[in-house]
Order: sequence, then C-alpha cells, then structure tokens
Amino acid sequence: MSKKKLSDKAFIAKYKDIYANDAQGYFIAFLIISGYFTFIIIVGILISLSNRKFDDGFLIILGVLLILNAIGICGIKLCDKLRKKKIEKELGMNEEQAQNIYFLLSNNVIPWFQRICMLNPSAKSGQVELLKEWFKIDDEIVNDYFFEREYAQNELNDVNLSVKKNIAEKLFKLAIVEDGIHNDEWELLMSALKEFEFNKNYIEYFKKRYGPLRTEFDDDRRNDNTSTEERAKLYLRPYYAILGVDENASDEEIKRAYHNLALQHHPDLPKNASRVKESEQMMAKINEAVEKIRN
Repeated sequence: MSKKKLSDKAFIAKYKDIYANDAQGYFIAFLIISGYFTFIIIVGILISLSNRKFDDGFLIILGVLLILNAIGICGIKLCDKLRKKKIEKELGMNEEQAQNIYFLLSNNVIPWFQRICMLNPSAKSGQVELLKEWFKIDDEIVNDYFFEREYAQNELNDVNLSVKKNIAEKLFKLAIVEDGIHNDEWELLMSALKEFEFNKNYIEYFKKRYGPLRTEFDDDRRNDNTSTEERAKLYLRPYYAILGVDENASDEEIKRAYHNLALQHHPDLPKNASRVKESEQMMAKINEAVEKIRN
C-alpha cells in the first residue's frame, strides 16, 4: 500500500470529509431500518389489542419492509467497504491507522512523542516498536510522522484527563527504552506533566513510578544527614540483600543497584509485559529497601 505524503492539515481535512460523506449513507440506512422496526412494533401492538389475524395486505407490506431492511443492511456494509477503500486511496493507510493518526494530529500529540524520541537516538529501534504496537501503524508511517516531520512545539489540545494520563504514560515508556531516563528526558517529562495541567497527586504518582528508572536520581530522594552506619545492621540486612549490595555499600553503590534492578523489574518495561503483577510486587520491595536504608 503506497503511503500518501499529505501535510497534517490535508490529512485532517480529508479524514473529516471521508467520514462526513460516509455518515450520510449511514443515516439513510438507519432511517430504513428504524422505520421497519417501528412499523413492526406498531402493527404488533395493534394486532395484540384487536386480536385479529394477518390479512394478505399486511403480509405484502411486511414482505416489502423485509426487503427494505435487507437493502438497509447491505447499504451499511457497502458504506463500510467504500469508506475503507477511500481511506486507503486518499490517506494511504487502513482505517484503524487513519483513526489513530487523526487523533494524534488533531490533538497535537505527536510533537511530544517526537521530542522524547529525539533526546535518545540510540533507542530509536525500541521506540519504533512501541509506537507501532500502540497505534497499529507500520515502520514507514512511524518514521514519516514521528521522526521525519517537523512540528512546532504546540500545546496539547483540551482532551480529558484519562487521555492525558495515557499520553503521559506513553511518553515515560518511550523515555525508558534501552537504558532508563536521562536528566534531559526527565526534565522534558516533568515539563510535559505541567503542560498537561496535572495536579500535585498525579505528578507525584509519575515521579514515584518512574523515578527508579532515572540514570540520576533527584537530590531529594536522599537524606545526606542520615548515615547508614547509624542503623542497626541486623535490621537493615534483609533490605541490603534485596538490593544485592554489601551492608557497607556507599550511597552511590546503592543508587546504582537501585537503578539496575529497576531496569530489570519495572512493570512498564516491554520485556515485563507478561509479568506485570510480579514486576509491581518486586518494585515495591526494591522501593521499600531503598527507603529503609536511606531513611
């Protein structure tokens, strides 16, 4: 299937036009079918009230309505088929792909994905695979819309909270591909959360969930006034064991072990898709161990 190199505005306009014309065919078919069922219901009520049998005239009318109903159903199927062909011809992709690209373009989502991807070019292959899986698009469409086109850094359109949360989670998952979240990626992600107008609770949720995957951790995650030597080693020994470090490990060693374990067990890593619950439990233990040791 050849891909049409349409501008974003042209794509949106053609998509809307295709569905606007398609809606007219659906409306006619809907009128035919709804009229048929309405007639049957009314006749059924009248017959039940009068307790009379069907005469030949009624049977003829019923036959005509059945034919109209069949025509309506065929009309709907024909509309579906024609729409899909027109989408492939005009937009160069199948219907599901077109719906996803339209959503991304009309809500100014792609610039955010693109900015994250540009910060870590070495992770492109993994990021491409995620984008293909999420939006059911192929390599050529991914490269065209997410890596080759240039976008202004527009604000995200006014979408509901669940959509914003879904987009934010995908941005974090793109950032953690390969080796975790670097400082510039983390700063961009924090900026995105503010641009999306998340409240404090949502921001803390993302920090807590994805913070362990940072290559460098926030200074406020550590308490420099507290020494691990002041803790009873017997009490802390199980927590050191979870992290796989010695009881005399430095803060840097603990931080490195924490990050490496997060890269193995974080539930949002693609390799852990089949063991999400197990990964969440493991991350809870790892987080608890770090908090106990540092506090």
